[in-house]
Order: sequence, then C-alpha cells, then structure tokens
Amino acid sequence: MAGLNTLRTRGGLFLAIVVGVALVAFLLTDFLGNSQGTNPAKIKVGEINGEKITYLRYSNQLNYTTNIQKIINGNSSSANYDNYRQLAWDELIEEASFTPGFLASGITVSTDEAKDMVNGKYISPILARFFTDESGNYNKDAVMNFLNTVNADNADPNVVALWDFMEDKMIDNRRLSKFMNLVQKGVFVTDLEIEQGVNNSDINYNVQYAGVPFTAVPDSLIKVTVGDLQKFYNEHKEMFKRNASRNIEYVVFDVVPSEEDFVEAKNEVLAIAENFKNATEIESFVTSNSQVPFDPTYYKESDLQNELANFVFGSSKDVVYGPILNGDTYMMARVSDRRMMPDSIEISRIVLDASQIQQADSLEKLVNSGANFAELANKHSLVKATQGGKLGMIAHNQLPRELADRLFNAKKGEIVKVQLGNAIQLLKVDNRQNEVEKVQLGVIVYRIVASEATRSALRQKADQFMIAADGSLSNFNNAVNQNAMAKRVATIGTTDTKINGLEESSSLVHWAFDDKTKKDIVSDVMEIDGNYVVAVLTGGNDYGYASFDDVKSEIAPVVRLELKGKYLREKLAGVKSLDDVAAMEGAVNGEVKDVNFNSFFVEKLGSDQVVIGAISGAKENVLSKVVEGNTGVYLLNVTAKNKLNEVTTESEKVKLQANAENFVVERTLQALYDLSKIEDWRVKYF
Repeated sequence: MAGLNTLRTRGGLFLAIVVGVALVAFLLTDFLGNSQGTNPAKIKVGEINGEKITYLRYSNQLNYTTNIQKIINGNSSSANYDNYRQLAWDELIEEASFTPGFLASGITVSTDEAKDMVNGKYISPILARFFTDESGNYNKDAVMNFLNTVNADNADPNVVALWDFMEDKMIDNRRLSKFMNLVQKGVFVTDLEIEQGVNNSDINYNVQYAGVPFTAVPDSLIKVTVGDLQKFYNEHKEMFKRNASRNIEYVVFDVVPSEEDFVEAKNEVLAIAENFKNATEIESFVTSNSQVPFDPTYYKESDLQNELANFVFGSSKDVVYGPILNGDTYMMARVSDRRMMPDSIEISRIVLDASQIQQADSLEKLVNSGANFAELANKHSLVKATQGGKLGMIAHNQLPRELADRLFNAKKGEIVKVQLGNAIQLLKVDNRQNEVEKVQLGVIVYRIVASEATRSALRQKADQFMIAADGSLSNFNNAVNQNAMAKRVATIGTTDTKINGLEESSSLVHWAFDDKTKKDIVSDVMEIDGNYVVAVLTGGNDYGYASFDDVKSEIAPVVRLELKGKYLREKLAGVKSLDDVAAMEGAVNGEVKDVNFNSFFVEKLGSDQVVIGAISGAKENVLSKVVEGNTGVYLLNVTAKNKLNEVTTESEKVKLQANAENFVVERTLQALYDLSKIEDWRVKYF
C-alpha cells in the first residue's frame, strides 16, 4: 500500500506549497490586532479577472495549502515562504480566471476521462510522479491500494484530503493541457513564410552604402516641444502600462561592536580559554561556551589548515590552540579525541522489518558462523540487494554520528546491528581503507557583538537622523550629507517580500506600500537584520498607465531621435547618388559583403536590423529609397546577390515550425495572465 510515508519519499510535490499553519495564524492575528477591528473579509489584497480577492480568502487558501504541504512532507517550513505564497496566489488565479475561461470555452474533463487518468491509457502526470515502482514506471496497483485506504470507513482524514487535492490538480492539469494542445495545433507556417525564410537564409548580399548617423546631428539643432512628447505618449500609451511599484531611498546604520566591546570580549575570551585548558568534558564545555555547535567529525592532518595541523599533530605542549582573533571572531581549539581510523569503510547490509528481531538475531549468528552474507542479503533483505547488499565506500561524515562511531570502530568482517526507523539493518564492514591518525576537535567560536550600550548609542543616532530627515526628500538628502552616509536606492514590486541586501526587510516593504505612505514621507527607524534603517518614499506607480509627467523624461530621447530621422530624411530627399550623401557633413560610406538577412551584426553598419532588412528587400544595382534605420538614415545599392544553396524548403519548414512552437506554452500562459487583469496588493499585508 502506498501510504503517506511512501509519498513523502517521492521528492517535492508537483506543487510544493506554503509554510506552517502556525505562521498563517500568526499573520492573521497580527493583522487583526493592528487594524483595530477591520474586517478581513472586506480588506482587498488583490483582484483577478474583475473578482475581488479579500484578505480572508487569501489567508484561507494559504491555510489550506499549508495543511496539504504538511501532509505530504510530514512538516512545514518557512524556508521557502516566498515561493509558497506565490503558489497559493496562482491557485486563486486558476480558480478565478483560468477555470471559468476553460469551462466557458467548452474545455471540460468527463467522468470517464477522470477514471482513465488513474487507471487507463492516458495517466495523469500528477499521479505518475507519486506512484512509481523501483524502475520508475507508473504503479497502478499502488494507486488502487491507496484509493482503498481513502474509501475505507475509518480512513485517515489526511489521506482523504491529500487525494481530494490530487484529484483537483489532475483535472486542472488536464484542462490546461487540452487548451495548450488547441493553441499548438493552431500554430503553423505558410508557404509564403517558408519561401521568404529560404530567401532570407540562403542569399548573401554585397552592398554599397552612404548615410548620416543620428550622432552627427547636434541635439541643439532639434527642438523637442511638450506637444511632441504628448503626441508620442498618446500614440504609444501601451508602452507605459505599469504594474504597481514603489521607489525608495534608504540608509543603514550598521550595528557593529565598539572598541569597548572588543576589550570586554577579549577579557571574557581569555577567561574561557583558561577554563578550556582544565575542562575534562570537552564536548559539554564547547556546547556551553561556543556559538557554533560541537563538530564530531574526525580529521586527518591534511584536512586542517597548516598552523592548526602543526599544533594538533606536532610536538606543541600547549593544551589549547588560540584564542585567535579574525575580524570580529575569536577561535580556539582543543583535541577532544585521537585515534587510528580509516578514511572510509566499505559496507554491505541486510534490511528487515522492525518486527523481525528474532530473524535478525538468527542471521547475525549465521554470518558469525561463516555463512555467506551476500547470499543471505539476496534471499532475506527487504530492500532489493545488488551485489549481495553492497553499499560501497562510505565516509565517516556521511553517516549519523552514533552509527558512524560504531561502524568505524568495528573490525573488518564485524556485524553491526542497528534499528533505523521502521527497519532493522545488519551492516557488515567489508573493508577499512587508509588507516591514519585522526583527531576530533573541540572548537570554540566567539563572535563579538555590539553591547546594549553600543546598540543604544546607534539607535539614538538613527533617531536623530530620522528627525532631521522628516518632512521631505530634500531634508532626507541633507541629513545623509551631514552624517556622511551612503544612500541606497530600491524599486519594490508587488511580488517582492524583501529588498536586495536586506534579508528580513518585509516590514520596510509593507511600509512602502501602506496607503498612508505618500511621496516624500520618511519612515520611522526600523530594525532590520540587526541594524537600523531609515527610508523615504521617492515615487512609484499603481496598476495602470504611468502619467505623462512621470515618463516624459523617458520619452524625450526617443522623440529626439524621431525628429532627427525626419530632419535627415528631408535632407536626403532628392539625392541622386551615394557620392552626394558621402559629401554631407558627418556622413559615413563604404561597402560590406556577405550580408545575410539573419545577420545580427554587420561590419561598419553595426546591429541596425532595419538597414539589414532593407538590404534584403532591395533590387540589385538600383539605388534604394531613403532608409531610416535605428542608427541613422542611409541610401543603399545592392551590387550582388549570392545564392548559397545551403537551405531547402523542407529544412526551412521544420525550422520555422519549431521556432513557432517553441514558445507557445510560455507565451500562451503570459497571455492568459495578461487577460486575467491581475492586481496584486498582497505586499501590503503578507
């Protein structure tokens, strides 16, 4: 039967989801406590396809997926919180947008089809990932056994919940798969595209050119008016569609130890070192005095740094190595144990069920009496034995400490019997490799930290900065200059939960998106990563189109180039020869050979794709019309077209079809997200 333990060994779920229930409960409690009774069922954290997503609805989704994750993996961790919160959001997008759209399009999954996904011809990849045999093949019997446990009268609620989740995901996955297949089937290339593709790939051009680059036209010659900018904005408004974001500037008051802290730490470390010399229980002493846990590993001389190795394996009469100060950290060490040990050992094993204690004892006696271990492993081991149960060479640090000590102290041929989990294992030491002297070290690490007095002084300095900076960006900048501080800049998106360089900075992100935080507002002093941070909001966008005022500085260089193009087109109008163009001020001219339509870069002309396209469409030995490219305005004369005969119609068809299909899924998913009209304001609360 495939139980939960079996499923957990399959590696992460196709949809690894969310942190612990306790964390969600904490977030919800914290929010309600700070919102003075605000109803979480009315707080909007986003909108999907016109449907309002409330704080409570998202919290419930996060809670549900948390439970599923806990069932699958046996625990829930906050380590991947950023990924998990996004996956919970994706579930709501599926529910509010994708699924209704698929159903409205007639894309459904019938009852018979759902059964087939479990036990038929077209197995769901969701199930195939969980229920596999040792060869990696789908195991229908394991699925049926699991379903029997789901349908039993006394079924474990967790098992039932897990199956319900799998069923939902199988249906969602199949609907999406059908939709993607429809899109892919609609992607094809025409005969005209193939013909053009062959010409583009199979012809090289020799071309003479003359033109004037935009850089040859002084900016002072081109007048850009507000009307020009407004016209460009109106005609290209989609270019300025924005997701919500916030721009901040901030300073960090690094909390570091003072000189007094170093002096105090030195005295304390010297006292620890003196006691370390006389300690009899080294591991206990290290555990009580070091900021790093005791390391049980045994090291040979070549494993250690030269100075430490010379101390440990040399003739020094000192008991303790150090203390040594490196930066803000002291280190000292003492030998905890010394013994002759192999670098690694080779072992074989027989695995039995935990209930088979008597059989384990009998097999141990048989081996000790001379029976062949490999034959017994092949016959009795519950884990398929290869080469008589051999596991190969294993290093000391690859095993749990207690087991490693027992095995590495065992003689060649000796049997070690252990119970691990729900199994009893008979482990036989087949070989001990490279016996050398090794030591186990008790290492004390003492990192000097800022004292409360130091922290208090820095906090006072940060408070004074915040008071001086309050009121405006100008005040903030003045405070930065007066305190000779380094100002940092960040743009925060709605999916961000922290700021680069500040690990635990969610409070700063929430502040930036808070409805009360307006432009030029300065934050209170925040404690982040043990340091003090003060920030100011300098700008940002909400969902929709950026205003003309916000983007006109972006538009100006583009419009200036457009006006330069117009100026040069008019200047070159009526020109009869390349020589006439070449004689103009700032002009460039020359000849290039073997230009191909698919070329990205052309010598002398650079990467101007417009000009390259114009070359491939020009008639041979006929002066082209004025061509406005990305870098300037040119006249062209194609002097030769050389057919390569390297591309066939069939090869081009295969290439174009593959190119067309390559990004179908990615682009289709992006289109679905765009059509869902998503607003994501979770960043204010989560």
